[in-house]
Amino acid sequence: MFKVLYSYLKLYTDEYSFSTILNNLISNAVKYSNDTGKIDIQAYQQEDFLIVEIKNTGYGIPQEELNFIFDKFYRSYASEGTKIKGFGLGLPIVKRFCDLLNIKITIDSEINKYTTAKLIITLQ
Repeated sequence: MFKVLYSYLKLYTDEYSFSTILNNLISNAVKYSNDTGKIDIQAYQQEDFLIVEIKNTGYGIPQEELNFIFDKFYRSYASEGTKIKGFGLGLPIVKRFCDLLNIKITIDSEINKYTTAKLIITLQ
């Protein structure tokens, strides 16, 4: 089920880099969601910032591994028992593009419960 609320907001950024960020984060949310999982995507303005949150229920990432998820070739040990394929390059690319576009990214997670990627974008 989709629930869409419309609001108009202009964002000036590099289209390719920003779409790569969103595509990767949404793809990860789908890949790492469990069979009965849910994906929630929200975008809203908070003061002079656009906040984009992509949350999924699923495998999650252990707290002790969150410091490494932006390292090249790093894959969470929580995903090893799954059939999910990858090389550990998606989030490092996302982080690099976020740095280039001056976007702050945070990842919050609880094992076997949820993962939330949050983008904080300064509006000009």
